[in-house]
Amino acid sequence: MLNNKHYVKIIGGFIVWVSLNLFITGFAQASYYPGINPKVLSLALKGYEYAESQGRVSKKILVIVDYTIDSSKKRLWVLDLSRKQVLSWLHVSHGSGSSGSSGSTPQMATKFSNQEGSRASSLGVYVTENEYVGKHGYSMRLQGLEKGINDAAFRRTIVLHPASYVSQSFIDRNGYTGRSWGCFAVSPKASNKLINTIKDGSVLFAYGPGIEKDPNLQ
Repeated sequence: MLNNKHYVKIIGGFIVWVSLNLFITGFAQASYYPGINPKVLSLALKGYEYAESQGRVSKKILVIVDYTIDSSKKRLWVLDLSRKQVLSWLHVSHGSGSSGSSGSTPQMATKFSNQEGSRASSLGVYVTENEYVGKHGYSMRLQGLEKGINDAAFRRTIVLHPASYVSQSFIDRNGYTGRSWGCFAVSPKASNKLINTIKDGSVLFAYGPGIEKDPNLQ
């Protein structure tokens, strides 16, 4: 008969085995998609699965935005999950309300909001919708799937659009991208191709501090 010590050893060994396999799996996935933090990739893939469970996905494409990276660096990846390859790696803006009230660190997104009028970026799982031509030109609508995290995105008109303040020349002059009102703004040179690739049923996952606690990603 097994005593309590044996049960503890068995359970402990099982936990170590599961943790090791998750660690190996995360890095195995990351090997297909270089440059992405394996933790961020793992959460993004869970976000993709969540969107699939809601019946909202029609493309095997996952867009990852890592807001822990400063905006002078490329921090948006487009992944083809079928072919296991990176299709694009781009600069992307964050909202002016995400840089703090003083705006002293405009290159970093430090806070996030789902509130209308906040001009902040929202984290979490989105699905891409249709393209349209608006005040920024050829743009794309997004739908936030997570209540209290980003479900106000459509009402807030949080979209993906081109902006000159995300061009390489702007970054070279200022050391960071300009900031949007919460939209995912990208370089005008990249926007058309990006929108045509990901529109109508891809998943976009925006990562930032605290999203690990999102119950939809567990």
